[in-house]
Amino acid sequence: MYKYKLTPITTAIITALFIPITALGEKEEHLGTITVQDSAKTIKERDQQGYDDQYDAKGSKIYLGKDLVERYKGTSTADVLNSAVGVYSGDARNSGALDPNIRGIQGQERVPVTVDGTEQSLTVYRGYNGANNRNYVDPNLISSIEIEKSGSLAGDIKTSVGGGIAIRTIGIDDVVAPDEKFGVSLKLETSSNSTRERIPHYGYGEDYRDHPEIYKNKNSVLSDPVVNITPKSRGNAQFFNFKDNGGRIAVGTRQEKFDLMAAYAYRRQGNYFAGKNGAHRYKESVQLNEQQTVQQQLGPDPYLPFAANVFRPGKEVTNTSNELESYLVKTNLYLTENQTLHLGFRRSESTYGEIMPSRLGFAELEGKQVLPQWPLAHFTVNAYNAEYKWKPEDNQWIDLNANVWMTHSVGDTNTSGGYPREPKERDWGFEYGYGDGKDPNIDGTLINTAATNSENDRIGFNLRNTMALTPDLDLTIRGSMLKEKLDSNDVPPSQTASPFIALPRKGHRQETSIAFNFNYRPTSWLELDAGAKYIDGWTEDDYLKEQMRNRTKGFQNPDERLAKQINYNRILTQEEYNKAVANGYQPFNGAYQNKQILLKTIGLDDTNYTVYITKRKNSQHPEENGVLDVNFRTEWKSDNDGRYTTKTNPFHNGTFDSQARAVDPVTGKEVYVYGSSYSHPSDDIKRELTEEEKWKFSGKQKSHGWAPAFGANIWLSDNDRVYARYIETVRLPSIFESSIGFAGESEARKERMAFKPERAKTFEFGYSRNLQGFLGAERHADVKIGYYHTVIENAFDRDGRLNFVQVKEHKTAGIEALARYDNGGVFMDIGVDYRLKNEVCDDSAPANLDPTNRYNLSQCTTAGFPGGFLRTQLQPKYAINSNLGMRFMDEDLEVGTRLRYTSSVQNKDERKLMQQFPGSYSMANNSPMHWTPTFTADAYASYQIDKNINVEFLVTNLTDRYYIDPLTRSMMPAPGRTLRLGLNAQF
Repeated sequence: MYKYKLTPITTAIITALFIPITALGEKEEHLGTITVQDSAKTIKERDQQGYDDQYDAKGSKIYLGKDLVERYKGTSTADVLNSAVGVYSGDARNSGALDPNIRGIQGQERVPVTVDGTEQSLTVYRGYNGANNRNYVDPNLISSIEIEKSGSLAGDIKTSVGGGIAIRTIGIDDVVAPDEKFGVSLKLETSSNSTRERIPHYGYGEDYRDHPEIYKNKNSVLSDPVVNITPKSRGNAQFFNFKDNGGRIAVGTRQEKFDLMAAYAYRRQGNYFAGKNGAHRYKESVQLNEQQTVQQQLGPDPYLPFAANVFRPGKEVTNTSNELESYLVKTNLYLTENQTLHLGFRRSESTYGEIMPSRLGFAELEGKQVLPQWPLAHFTVNAYNAEYKWKPEDNQWIDLNANVWMTHSVGDTNTSGGYPREPKERDWGFEYGYGDGKDPNIDGTLINTAATNSENDRIGFNLRNTMALTPDLDLTIRGSMLKEKLDSNDVPPSQTASPFIALPRKGHRQETSIAFNFNYRPTSWLELDAGAKYIDGWTEDDYLKEQMRNRTKGFQNPDERLAKQINYNRILTQEEYNKAVANGYQPFNGAYQNKQILLKTIGLDDTNYTVYITKRKNSQHPEENGVLDVNFRTEWKSDNDGRYTTKTNPFHNGTFDSQARAVDPVTGKEVYVYGSSYSHPSDDIKRELTEEEKWKFSGKQKSHGWAPAFGANIWLSDNDRVYARYIETVRLPSIFESSIGFAGESEARKERMAFKPERAKTFEFGYSRNLQGFLGAERHADVKIGYYHTVIENAFDRDGRLNFVQVKEHKTAGIEALARYDNGGVFMDIGVDYRLKNEVCDDSAPANLDPTNRYNLSQCTTAGFPGGFLRTQLQPKYAINSNLGMRFMDEDLEVGTRLRYTSSVQNKDERKLMQQFPGSYSMANNSPMHWTPTFTADAYASYQIDKNINVEFLVTNLTDRYYIDPLTRSMMPAPGRTLRLGLNAQF
């Protein structure tokens, strides 16, 4: 028999569920002094305009109204984006936040997210699995989401090289009816498929030397049994067990000179359970995937997760709980008939499950029936904004909007790289049994080395004014300023502490921009746009500045690199071999004097260089086995931008013929003249810095750029429209890209060069048609199809040695389509996203991957090169989203379904490179995780009991699929079938 502890919110939900039963028989009764109004009328009109704009926009835009957001907000925060076709969130199940990916572009604020005009984002380190750019939001406060899929100078959405997302929280119109003075909005809901997380007792503050289970088997994720728990089976959680409850209450008032709204939202959910059906697709042997990824017997996709061997079907998925609590206050002050001042405050606190992906230890967990449960992470955001609007009725020169905002966020996330309990210092003598017991001078206190602290402060100002120069010509001028500070209270670890703890990032950033845009309507069938934007800014690494000021060892400037050194192998010429034999050389005789004969014969007399003589062993070219190789070296200098490219590499620019073949004089076989090669930083040719140069801080890193934009709308008829636009967008380096950390040493620092801004060049064209008359639709019928092509120049990435670099180009292209039909009783919409291209082109990465040009690599490869962040951002080849529904009983009852399909992702280029360069494609090198084709269905029924009360029943993942979300970085399955019952009341 199950026992439940009824929390206050659980009691409220149970009580509230009886309200509809009572109200059902009183639907036509007069409710006292309350005047019944359709309080959602203005919200419905706003949302309808947003849905219409998707088909009227010059580019590609997606709008998610309150109905979609609240219905499908899902289990994880990232689920709020699932209704937007072609839009994903990286690491959806292991971050508690949004990390948007649009058209394969993601991270480092390439897709900025604003909430009521305010900005907050934090890039966190994810170990061997890259990085996340996190935007923490509370889905329980969201009223609408607007998504721009590329840069834009129109509208009020902040965009960057990958587009932008504008989130609007609930306001006075969500709470108080248009003709009412007071209003109350209540939302209560409960969901199934959840169990309370069980946080182990970690013994923080105790001495680790009193816990032998910690220091035995130190290299195993299973060495600390306290961290691992046995996951629960779903059991009664497949129905309502009140382990996932949420609610929101908002009150508001409209007065003649002001309105005021205040809201409180809370949701508490435990760890969810994985689905069951289709789990066999994720049960490939862990040994092949994790330990032998470079073997050709892997099959078609070496990155297909084996998650079902670790996270069992129908079992609890640890580290997926979330507790959200938010406060929201908004007021509008009506200064005059045409002047308004809006003030807002929002505070959200999130306590959520999180684990470093590289700490899951999949190979050790397979078959053990246990999973790690880490301490919960915590993140708090405080946001403030003040917006002023002025639009005089008879003044064509003023349509002014000014917004000043500030955010302060504090996070304690499990992203440092350590483990949930480790000592401050290790007592190696005690652990290995030598010495006299515990060393009293060593602090063995247990702490959470997985946690890292960050504090992020941002303040910004935006100004926009639109002037009607003529009846047909408008000019909009914009300006903005942003200041950001990133800080941390982390204490650097001791030398004997965990070696995996990342350095805290600290820095400042400032950006200012100014833009203008002309909108010209010369005829009734033509609309033209033309404008430009200038952006200027700087970043500064405060942590590096501090360490260099203190002359902390390890933080000095590296010696200036003058050139790289390529170490390569070459066979002997026939002449060299004959001379060596004449001098007494005996092939493959390992005697020292034999080697000296050979070296003397070929004239290598550089005493500072050790020459190696080896026998080739090549599984791909067995004819070369046994060939005698002598190791040589040559210099590789950088170009004028400090980059080491194919143009300056002697094996790529024709100085050496990398494809040359000759008869090996030892074996008599025709082989490649040049064998294996490598270029290691330890062999770089450098200039040693003076003591003053070593500790000279470079200061602020400045950058700027202009970006033009052009667009056109052409109406072929009243119902047919074609559009085209070209826009450039400039993104300046972020603090993460401009500061040191675990993945933070930059090639730019070695070369004394500055990073350049990213520049996106996007071209789009499309066609839209209004089919309402043709189909006889009562409300609307539209179709829109478009093509896009984006090239991002100087795209930031990471190389295989964890250095920040910039690649020449990141190219994406695809086709997008939207369609909708609503005849009152029946409605539907569908969205299709088809990826044509996502490739990275660079003349440096292939030269560094293959210094001697043995494989004549292409400069372009799908997604990105090994070790980089870009290669993990590859979207499905195509995706389809559809909503279908029917309305009954004068539209009081609505039933519907959402269908989503995502294809798999295949990277044939990477598959080939893995065979050629297996060492660069280990699982510890930010390898992507792929997924099988996935089809999910959701279904709902919504009943409007009266104008004030609505009840909704929803089932997500109706078929209980076991699947992996696209773009996941943590190999954690999505939630299984989940039921939700909700009540909305508005008075």
